Amino acid sequence: MTLACDCDGTLLDSERVVKEVFLGILAQFGHPMDGDLYDTFIGSPDHDIQHLLANGMDQQTLDRFYAQFNQVMDHSNIPLKPGVVELLDHGRSIGHRLVLATSSSRRHVARYLPPEVIARFDLILTKESVTRRKPDPEIYRLAQSAFPDQRLVVLEDSPHGITAAVGAGAACYLIPDQARCDAVCRATCAGVVAAARDLIGHLPPP
Repeated sequence: MTLACDCDGTLLDSERVVKEVFLGILAQFGHPMDGDLYDTFIGSPDHDIQHLLANGMDQQTLDRFYAQFNQVMDHSNIPLKPGVVELLDHGRSIGHRLVLATSSSRRHVARYLPPEVIARFDLILTKESVTRRKPDPEIYRLAQSAFPDQRLVVLEDSPHGITAAVGAGAACYLIPDQARCDAVCRATCAGVVAAARDLIGHLPPP
């Protein structure tokens, strides 16, 4: 079996930090955004840019905004979510292939995921690996094609990620975070758990 994990909000407790920084700086720039609207962008990074450009922010201001946002984030410490290391180690111990599949950049992964966690993965897929980001299933189809003889199981935290996983034919487990997943979204999942460690002993065999 191949276990593919999203990064932000699934492995990293980052969505809460990113949301706070993003909305705070956006307000400083005179473009306040409702938190509920922001939540709809989680898991699909390009959509926030498209919204800002469509609602009065010019490209120069957008560039200054993201420069300040990235500067603040570069000095932010983001912890792992509970049970992540235990689940990854359990997966490896029973023969699962491990894939990181994120819409974030390779730089982001290297900055925030500890090297010893990155080293546990057999394959790292980032936004640079694909031409279409989540909710398009391309990234999970790549994960499947890397180990074609393995069943694909995915861990996700957002509707966009779940849509991508299901579109690739994977069984998807939801670990709820900041993104709001309604009953319809949850119904497409193989299961919903509070933390990664809750899946230990419950994943399909290799």
